[in-house]
Amino acid sequence: GQGASGSNTGWAETSKLAGSTGCGGWWLDRSELLANSLAHLARVVDGLNSKDHGFELALFAGRRSSDRLFLVLQTLVFARLVKGYVGTSSLFVATLLDKAWDQLGLPLSERKLQLGKLL
Repeated sequence: GQGASGSNTGWAETSKLAGSTGCGGWWLDRSELLANSLAHLARVVDGLNSKDHGFELALFAGRRSSDRLFLVLQTLVFARLVKGYVGTSSLFVATLLDKAWDQLGLPLSERKLQLGKLL
């Protein structure tokens, strides 16, 4: 199907991929779905970066995400690669990353700096 903006959704792309790979009615596993979704995100980011838009861009994603791992990866990829990134609305991602960085021994001042770049 198509989203509100008229672009193909991840589900539609996954269905097309499933048909083109000959797997017919078989579902793709989680790693294939994540890879497909991240590839779609990369195409969107490339499209945004190819324009000299001058906009500040924020990622609004969260509780409706189909996969929490994808939500974390999507946020990190978008934050790292898109021109004009200013933040995300996902407190889940911020909380998860803060805990992970704390467990890795990243000092609080550095965690706050990195989280500030996300939020």
